[in-house]
Amino acid sequence: MAVTSINLTIEKGTDFEALFIISAEDGSSLNFTGHSATAKIRKYPSSPISFEFNVSLNISESSIKITMPRETTALLTTGRNYFDILLKYETDNVVRKVVSGTIIVEETSALWVTTMSD
Repeated sequence: MAVTSINLTIEKGTDFEALFIISAEDGSSLNFTGHSATAKIRKYPSSPISFEFNVSLNISESSIKITMPRETTALLTTGRNYFDILLKYETDNVVRKVVSGTIIVEETSALWVTTMSD
């Protein structure tokens, strides 16, 4: 299985999620039964400091969803960061990288609106 390379963007202090459909090289669905996955973001690929995404596998759709709450995205370093998703095959205890790429972490641009009362 080839590693898929994806580029994403996260705004600091916001909830983040991304969904990936994973398939075999021939395009067929993968069976995730009994498998587990981890996903991390780092400032650079070999950095010992990382933040973990919450990961959920959908067996029927061969998909992996990663999420990160706003409390964690607020701690990320602004600029280019790197991430990967590793899938552990329980049948042979092998770990494979299935997705990797860059994540641009941006300062939050949302405006907070408040109302004033007399």
